Order: sequence, then C-alpha cells, then structure tokens
Amino acid sequence: MHPNAILRAAVLAAIVFFALAAGQQPGPVLAGVVRFGGEIPPGARVGLHVVDLKGRTVVEELASAEIGPEGEFRLALPVPPGRHLATQVLDRDTFRLPGATGPLTVEPPTARFVATRLQVYIDADFSGGLTAGDRIVIALVTRGPTRYAAYLFVDRDVRLATPDTGFQVTLARGWNLVGVEIVNGGRRAQGEIIESAEDFVIEAIIL
Repeated sequence: MHPNAILRAAVLAAIVFFALAAGQQPGPVLAGVVRFGGEIPPGARVGLHVVDLKGRTVVEELASAEIGPEGEFRLALPVPPGRHLATQVLDRDTFRLPGATGPLTVEPPTARFVATRLQVYIDADFSGGLTAGDRIVIALVTRGPTRYAAYLFVDRDVRLATPDTGFQVTLARGWNLVGVEIVNGGRRAQGEIIESAEDFVIEAIIL
C-alpha cells in the first residue's frame, strides 16, 4: 500500500475512534448512605436493578457497589443500550414514579419504558453481584424527606405528568435520571431531569 494511503487510513481510523468515544457519554452517579440501625451485615450491597413496571420482579442488575464501613455507597452507572431490555408500555394504574403521587398521564400513551429500582441486598455468596441465593432487604429510598429520583429508559420522547399535584417532566429518548421534589406540604410535586444524585438516604430493615 502506498505510504499516503496508509497515512490516510490511519487518520480516518483515529477520527472514527474519537468520534465513537465522544458519543459514549458516561451515565449518572448515584451515591449516598445506607442506614441499618445497627451493624452493617457482611456482603451488604446496593444495586440498581431493572424491574417490571409494577416494581416487583428484578429483570437485570445494571450496577452494584459494596456498602462502605460508614454505610456509604457510590454507583457510576453505565448507559446500556436499552433496546435489549424488555421494554413495556407503561400502565398508568400500576406504575408509580417515586414522589409523584397519583396516576401518571403519558404522552404519547404508546411509549415503552424500562424502569429501575435502587435496592439493598445481601450478597450471600460474595459474588459481587445479585444472584439467585441473595436476599433483597426491605428499604425506604429517598433523597431526604421530600426528594426522590428514578432512572428510566424510554423508546421515544415522552411527557409525564400527574395533574393532581402539578408534576410534569419531559424525558428524551434513551436513559433519563428524573428528580422529584415534594413542595407545599406534600400538595405539589416538581420534576426535572438531573445529571446525578449523590444525596440518597436509604433506611434498610433487616427482618
């Protein structure tokens, strides 16, 4: 191959590489503290799990982290494609966005979602991830008394609203970290798309 052709090929490869790298934006950071009301049990972890839209069944673990000696945790989330996940049409009667009380209106109503939940679990086999033998711990997940967040994937641009509380937010196609804040003594809710949430407070209950 002619030297000039080799040089052009190398330059083109570099351009493609940096273009792809620039397009792979990092996901948000979720961080905070877990309170057990006692000693932190061995193998305790925090995981971000894809769940069905009723929030009951774990489909996949997107990320997890060991809980530190003071209860601290930090998750740097990936941005998975989403298309390989079992996206579902949102059921307004069963799906609840944390902090946004009341049925949601969805526009367009045929939009498909992937929902996630931040959960505490005991990694019984110390595998470093959620497996069949692990135990999910009952926990209340907030960002303080009046603030919440949810990580959602949508297959198109979507507007969510709860008319009773005035909550509304527009999600762009792809993954979105939605922040929810309760105001006016719980009568109103405000929503926004946020980059990260590093103020989670998780109250975990070991039965």
